[in-house]
Amino acid sequence: GPCGVIAAVNAFVVKALLDKGVEVSKKVKDAVRKDALVEALCTILWTAGGGRTATLIVPTTGAGPAVLSNGERLRPVVFGSMEELAEGIGGQYNELLTRRDGFGIALFMYSVLMSRGL
Repeated sequence: GPCGVIAAVNAFVVKALLDKGVEVSKKVKDAVRKDALVEALCTILWTAGGGRTATLIVPTTGAGPAVLSNGERLRPVVFGSMEELAEGIGGQYNELLTRRDGFGIALFMYSVLMSRGL
């Protein structure tokens, strides 16, 4: 199930918070938590890509067979630097990975697999 993925991401989030000197036993502001989550996702994907590239799998509409239950298809977005990846995950793709009614964990796992190579 998704618990293993969530646990791994949470570990990287805690690491990002500790690296920033945030006391994790206290209530952490939303903006700080979001930054730590973006950093954690970027670190995982960038490491999976061998420190050269990272691939983020995102849903898109268009012709062809539906892949997701809502009729969307998947497409890869390749990033050539950690900074571009952070901008992508922190910006336009953030909602895709964090929507409660979305496929965030599945999309992230597909992204890790594609970044690593099949």
